[in-house]
Amino acid sequence: MILKIYNGEYSLQWDGIYHLALIDYPNIQEWELEKIAKFTAYEKLHKRQTSIECADSCLKKEILDYICQHPFLPPFTPTDKRVASTYDLHKRLVTSDYCSHTTTIDAAISIFKTGQLLSAVKAFGRDAEELVLDSRNAASDPKDYFDYVMLGWSNTSSGYRLAMERLLGRAPFRERITR
Repeated sequence: MILKIYNGEYSLQWDGIYHLALIDYPNIQEWELEKIAKFTAYEKLHKRQTSIECADSCLKKEILDYICQHPFLPPFTPTDKRVASTYDLHKRLVTSDYCSHTTTIDAAISIFKTGQLLSAVKAFGRDAEELVLDSRNAASDPKDYFDYVMLGWSNTSSGYRLAMERLLGRAPFRERITR
C-alpha cells in the first residue's frame, strides 16, 4: 500500500494508493498523525508494507517520527471523530452522529429481515479471495476488507454514488474519480 500525503481537495483510497489530503498542508494536526499511524498499524497487522510518499521532506520526517513513537495496537479506535473524518471541498470536517452502510438492494432486504449487518464474505457466501477478484471491487480493495462491515458517515455521498453506479451496471473509473 502506498500512503500519499498531499495538498489536495479530497482523500481517497483507490487501487493500492491512499491519497490523504491534509486539512492545512504542509501543517499536520495531531489527529491526522493518529489517523496515519493507525492506518499503517492496520496495514502492518495484515502483513502489508506501507510506503509513505510526501513531497515535503520535513513533514514526512514528522510523520515517520510519530509512527515510531506511537506503535498502535488493535483495536484501532479513534480518540476523536476527526480521526475517522473526511472533509469537503471547503475544507470543513465531515462527521456525523450516525453511520451508514452501503450495500446491494438484496443485502439491504436481508438486513431488515434478519436484523444483522454482515460482511461481504458472509452476506454473499463467497470467500474473500473470490470477492477481491470480483469486477465490483473497482477500488482493488485487499481481501481482508471483505471480512468486516464497512461503515461511513451518513452525511457523505460516496457510498450512495457507488451504490447507484452498481445499480446502473457500471463501475467507477479513474477519470470520473479524479474530477
